[in-house]
Amino acid sequence: METPIGPHPIILNYDGIFDLEALYRECTQFFAEKGFKFEEPTYKVKATEEEITWKPERKVTDYVKYTMAINFWILDKKEVDVIKEGKKVKLTKAHVRILLGCEVIKDYSGRFKGKPYLKKVKDFYEKFVFKKEFDTVWDDELYYNLYALHTLLKKHLDSETKANAFYDVW
Repeated sequence: METPIGPHPIILNYDGIFDLEALYRECTQFFAEKGFKFEEPTYKVKATEEEITWKPERKVTDYVKYTMAINFWILDKKEVDVIKEGKKVKLTKAHVRILLGCEVIKDYSGRFKGKPYLKKVKDFYEKFVFKKEFDTVWDDELYYNLYALHTLLKKHLDSETKANAFYDVW
């Protein structure tokens, strides 16, 4: 099991019936709308269990990129037939645990690695040139995007608390 990145991962647990294909489709659409490049490095299936890892990334500048880690553990998975709006639909009944994490990656291209002089230039950029952007823009935007994804997941899973405090930010 892989742990999401970032200091405080968001955990979502759900036990019930949901449309896994629609959830997948909504999440990939969310990443496309937000400009993230979507990657799925892990997709493991074992009888009634699935483990899925997503690693969406977005380059913000030549120096900064956003990265998220989303891990799904789907346990006791069963396909069930449900009548929805007069039509028979195949849905998934399972226990789902989702961990969401994010991180702002600085100097992702490694431009300032190697020589001690370059490390000092990097420190200068981060402490003085880009300090305001790191503190008030980039960290916040990524964090609020992660919460928007969290809200989307809760709505799809029909959670009792479908919104969060940061629903309409960014």
